Amino acid sequence: MTLDRKAEGYRRKQRQRLNAVKRTLLMYPNSAVAPLVSGDDLVVDSFTGVNGVDLQDHAPDTNVPGNPWVVYSPNFQTNRWEIDTNAAELQGGFSQSVIAGIDVARSDELRVEATLVLADTNVAGHSGPGVRIDQPPALTTISGIFLEVRNASAEIRLYEPDTNTVHATFAGPVIVGDVLRITMSGNTITGFQNGVQRVQVVTANHAGQTGVGILGSKSGANWAWDDFLAEVL
Repeated sequence: MTLDRKAEGYRRKQRQRLNAVKRTLLMYPNSAVAPLVSGDDLVVDSFTGVNGVDLQDHAPDTNVPGNPWVVYSPNFQTNRWEIDTNAAELQGGFSQSVIAGIDVARSDELRVEATLVLADTNVAGHSGPGVRIDQPPALTTISGIFLEVRNASAEIRLYEPDTNTVHATFAGPVIVGDVLRITMSGNTITGFQNGVQRVQVVTANHAGQTGVGILGSKSGANWAWDDFLAEVL
């Protein structure tokens, strides 16, 4: 092969690569990289940091969207999520729900999970990871769909707090170290405990809201969660 033919072959490959990049930018004008695919991480947070730091002042380990944690509570001055012993722990003296949300700029095909490290022993307490949360930082309502531990860790439920709707329940113990996972594919919301499906509902409620996070209601001991993960389903 002559040098001219080699050079032409190199230039042709370069043009092909350039055309591929152009096609990607045309399809995804707001991104300079290839689109996310199944299994790609959006947010990963081990909640490592100094004890007492408000979650809103804490940066996740991985944060592809680049949006901060936002906390909302009717009694924010008293109820909040903070870093404690490398976990996100609910603090406060009132029973109102508190949401820690982060906008992942995605409203479908999501997997969100967290590991329980401290459980409320009061039967009225409830907490767990959720999807379809009102988009932070415009987080002004306790809304979304959550996979919660409740009733002194005796049941798991899919719960919608703004309408006080329980979509599905599973009667079974939840212990420290268990991983709760909630997935969203279209309008199908599914809850898992340690990889085993427990509850499911089909609902369009709150469709289009792009926040994920954790909800907790303090009625006795504190709630705490670790190893938060949000990724493309």
